[in-house]
Amino acid sequence: MNKTSNLKILIFMILLFAVSSIKTIAQTTVVFDFTNDDWWKEQGVTIPAEGKYTNISSRTITYQNISMTTTDGSESNQKARLFNSGGEYDLRIYKNGGSVTFSLAAGYTIKAVVFTGKEINLYEVTDKKWEGEATSITFNANAANYIKTAT
Repeated sequence: MNKTSNLKILIFMILLFAVSSIKTIAQTTVVFDFTNDDWWKEQGVTIPAEGKYTNISSRTITYQNISMTTTDGSESNQKARLFNSGGEYDLRIYKNGGSVTFSLAAGYTIKAVVFTGKEINLYEVTDKKWEGEATSITFNANAANYIKTAT
């Protein structure tokens, strides 16, 4: 073989090694916008009148391949709910057993969840943020939570 053929083979092998070594991981940011009444309607949730709420207890909502499930607090007035306060909506989760879980299909990983809202009181969260690697993560309420978004 001549020098040109050897060089082509060498370049081909380097490129083949480089391409096979690259692992592409697409990261997607998904926003659960609990303030948006259209978002709730798309999920099949009835929009409550002002000052009222709609229970979403033990309901699984799937949005952009992420499932969200809520559980209630142990008291009868601690149901997971969509609350309408003056035309502004939030997701409310209460202590004594209340939680919200985000889950992905096998092979996908949640790396961070950032919450916004008036009150974020979840054991697993620091400064309104959780970081780690999980296919599913449950956030347990240690007080009332008035959640505007989860990203």
